[in-house]
Amino acid sequence: MIRILVVDDHAVVREGLRHVLTAEHGFTVVGEAAEGAAGIVQAKALTPDVVLLDLTMPGVGGLEATPGLLKAVPGIKVLVLTMHEHGEYVVEAMRAGAHGYVLKDSPPADLRTAIRTVHAGRPHLGPGVSDAMRAGLATQAARAERQAMIDALTPRERQVMTLVAQGSTNKEAATVMGISPRTVETHRENVMKKLDIKSVAELTKLALEYGLTGR
Repeated sequence: MIRILVVDDHAVVREGLRHVLTAEHGFTVVGEAAEGAAGIVQAKALTPDVVLLDLTMPGVGGLEATPGLLKAVPGIKVLVLTMHEHGEYVVEAMRAGAHGYVLKDSPPADLRTAIRTVHAGRPHLGPGVSDAMRAGLATQAARAERQAMIDALTPRERQVMTLVAQGSTNKEAATVMGISPRTVETHRENVMKKLDIKSVAELTKLALEYGLTGR
């Protein structure tokens, strides 16, 4: 009998999971919780085999709760059950220590298979999740590469990037920096070349994304 703790902030989801799981021999739901911190408390008290864990909940979410669950009950298996199919969610969940990842729109049979798989000590990614994880890893790798390129800019180039992103003209940036407008233009051209961007709009978007606007 696989003992399961359900951690999800929606009561109707918890009730539905209890019905789906207990309808088949081999599963028992030993407890429920509506957020991560309560889930950790329940896990310590009930020592379930598998935790079905939502990611986004009020209070402590699934990503934050996963390490606590693993620490609370050595050997426990965490199976993320969520509506988030974006690859970066998958990557972060697995890095946090989750043993599997299943989408909430999966058929009940797939969920039961996932529970059995992680309980047996094997990782499980639901249909389509493996592709999403690969995409998420690629996105994170690209972001890390771009961050490294930004980090390699000179202090002057970073300052020009910030000022341009804030809407300053070359002349205004030159006044702030105490250099000539032509030098500002040179720095801006170097930034765009190093970061492989083609327009001021793209530069501004990148500065916003990486927190370089000073706002």
